[in-house]
Amino acid sequence: MPDEFAKSSQHSLQRGSTVRIALTSFGTRGDVQPFLVLALALQARGHDVILAAPPNVVEWAARCGVRTERIGFDTQAYMDSSEGQALFASGNVRAIMKRMQALMHEHQDLLMADQMRICDGADVIVAGVLTEDHSAVMAEAQGSPLIALHLAPLKPTGDFAHSLVTTRDLHSRLLHRLTYTVVEHMWWAAHRDSIALLRRRMGLTPTRQPTQKRLAAAGLCTLQAFSPQLVPRPSDWDPMQRVIGAFQIPKSARASLGEAASPPHLTAWLEAGPAPVYVGLGSMPVGDPVKMLNLLSEVARRCGRRLVVSAGWSRMAAPQEPSPEIRLVGAVDHDWLLPRCSAAIHHGGAGTTHAVVRAGLPSVVASVFADQPFWGTRLMRLGLGCHVPFKRLTSDSLKRGLCYVSEADAVARAAAFAARMRSDPDPVSAAVQLIEESRLITVHYPS
Repeated sequence: MPDEFAKSSQHSLQRGSTVRIALTSFGTRGDVQPFLVLALALQARGHDVILAAPPNVVEWAARCGVRTERIGFDTQAYMDSSEGQALFASGNVRAIMKRMQALMHEHQDLLMADQMRICDGADVIVAGVLTEDHSAVMAEAQGSPLIALHLAPLKPTGDFAHSLVTTRDLHSRLLHRLTYTVVEHMWWAAHRDSIALLRRRMGLTPTRQPTQKRLAAAGLCTLQAFSPQLVPRPSDWDPMQRVIGAFQIPKSARASLGEAASPPHLTAWLEAGPAPVYVGLGSMPVGDPVKMLNLLSEVARRCGRRLVVSAGWSRMAAPQEPSPEIRLVGAVDHDWLLPRCSAAIHHGGAGTTHAVVRAGLPSVVASVFADQPFWGTRLMRLGLGCHVPFKRLTSDSLKRGLCYVSEADAVARAAAFAARMRSDPDPVSAAVQLIEESRLITVHYPS
């Protein structure tokens, strides 16, 4: 059992009361990593766990000793394609959503077959946003509870608008709630035929109710895996929306993934000068690595800063040796590297955002899609950084951003905020408890 989970509280089910739990996730590493953390914790409690992940992430997740099964198609292959790079670089939310929905439709038979195989016989199913609809059908067919795991606030609220519609304050609780209705209708229109087909295959009657409404009617909870410091619990959410905090990957898993050791060449470079700015693009594709590196080198020279660039899963390779101001690294342990940095430039993914804020760094967020603009705007409003959409990223806009996050006030705010965030209760233990307790209730899905 990993040391990080050895002290998990003895709640709900006694050790030895094994529960079969299927965790279904889809997307990039950032989408799958929280499920891997949860799978490790549940496995340490003695449960029979299976983790579903897209083919490009399966081998990565399996290194941690979790039983992992492939689901659907290779998401990274599309993001690395010329079409995918151009689409995401455009920042056109409507076009991106339309193409993603088309891809899901093209592969719906594979996705359904994988869901049926992975969820078969599960006592509890935990699903991400992109697998929630099909997983909910499987849970209903088996009479099992389904718990949704969200990495950003997606449930209707009057406090702020849906992140896929706008990040602006509409100054109206009614208008804010209407944005969620718009997204729900769009999502249901895109997925209802696929859901109807899977319901027929599982022997269920047709339904006109969107998945979210059915889950709410069944009284099932959603694990809101983000920090209440960054997003205070919306005032109008019902008790089944459990804001538990963001998951951190344990050190034992980092070691299994080959990310725990500090690279000697990087350590030497860090010690040879002032604390650099961290640059992380997560799983977002970089269409022109040479152009991106030239942009970063220019900004580093103009600002007199050093940059450590984590290419991560964006697969940005250096065509030549970086300039003295730049150091390129692959996937690296955020917990080790970020405290050695002075600020961060990143895409605004939920995991990276929480890691950067927890480390006390002010941010320049260059968002691309999905919840990334939400997190960029959230940090801006909290005084923890600034937000520049990726498609508007230039030498001048990046220089202005770095100047802002270098100001003493921004640095002080980030440090104070990090101290509050680090005091959050352990979200993994809370999630495990809620999942174990869900097995003890009888679920009544609406007819």
